[in-house]
Amino acid sequence: MSSGNGRLAGERELRSREKRYDDLDIRTLSREDRERYAEEWNRLEQHFVDRPNESVGEADRLVTRVMRDRGYPVEDFEQRIKDLSVEHATTLEQYRAAHDVGLRSGRGGATTEELRGAIVHYRTLFRELLGNPGSESRHHGTTRHDAA
Repeated sequence: MSSGNGRLAGERELRSREKRYDDLDIRTLSREDRERYAEEWNRLEQHFVDRPNESVGEADRLVTRVMRDRGYPVEDFEQRIKDLSVEHATTLEQYRAAHDVGLRSGRGGATTEELRGAIVHYRTLFRELLGNPGSESRHHGTTRHDAA
């Protein structure tokens, strides 16, 4: 395949992802929800020293709950990645790496340093998803491109 065809295929894939994303009902969290989730995250981080494997699993579940509450479909991990790529592309590799460490930690195959890195990666996406009201205003009167 030529690089031109690859570029066109990539552009088609991006348009497809953007269309799917535009069809989703992505919403900002209320101040109360953001505060509640932030408290949960703080507890999770406090427990990391004593329970690193469990904390990584909790981080994955918490990020997934925030995504669900924001309106993202969460049933399939690969689809989550595609949906997140529209607004959170810069953190996707970190999210994927954290998820992979979480899977390995469930089988006892992750080091403490890898688990620590996973928590840091999850925290990055978690903070983006929590955001501030209007930080992703695409569904509130402006588009991704207008906000850029």
